[in-house]
Amino acid sequence: HHPFHLENTLSCLKAGKAVLCEKPFTMNSRELEILVKTARENDVFLMEAIWTRFLPSTRKVLELANSDVLGNLLNLYADFGFLLDFDPTHRLYDPARGGGALLDIGIYPVFISLLMGGLPESITGNARFTENKVDHSGNLLFEQANALRSSLNYTLVTDAPTEANIMFEKGWIRMESWWLTPTPITLHMHGKDPERFEFPEPGNGYHYEAAEVMSCLDAGLKESPMLPLEFSMGLMQTLDSIRKICGIHYQQDNP
Repeated sequence: HHPFHLENTLSCLKAGKAVLCEKPFTMNSRELEILVKTARENDVFLMEAIWTRFLPSTRKVLELANSDVLGNLLNLYADFGFLLDFDPTHRLYDPARGGGALLDIGIYPVFISLLMGGLPESITGNARFTENKVDHSGNLLFEQANALRSSLNYTLVTDAPTEANIMFEKGWIRMESWWLTPTPITLHMHGKDPERFEFPEPGNGYHYEAAEVMSCLDAGLKESPMLPLEFSMGLMQTLDSIRKICGIHYQQDNP
């Protein structure tokens, strides 16, 4: 989401080149609408690189959630945090390069909440800021359909558990630390021993995302059924809403 990436991505799409674009897609929804419109006008593949979506761990969580063994989704707690000493020249602390915790790491808890429970019907939240007005931490509460509540936290000022815990009527699923990578998940069903699923990987699991793009291109698809542009647009609109509530601004917000 470097401010200059939009022009590069648009150039590729206009030249008919398929694009896998690092998350977040753009700085805001206005920019993303331009990208999506350009991809569709040029009939070319476009996908946001949310690699976590394609991991076997995430797929297993969705499979369990959709299998009816757990019943309705009730609550979701997810966080992502690590200590990054303040340095105004580092990209994560540089507003000109889209710095800030929400767009870089807060997007992951927001993503898992939307993937599991859909768009928020209401958002409560606040952010905390560095001396150069970049958000370093945030706390969010989503109210979603079917009385689901998501509590989401992210920070650059301390190492944090970085887990996702998803509660259902009949049990809960824990995505273990650094859950955005292919870490183990544990299924806790009421009255039963926990069941652990492991996903040993030679690397971080980025290849699943690449394989999805290749399979889409082989099939002549212009977007991924697993991560459609509609989902990315909803995610970006949610990030825009959070920024408005929390007072997080970028120069790209001025048309």
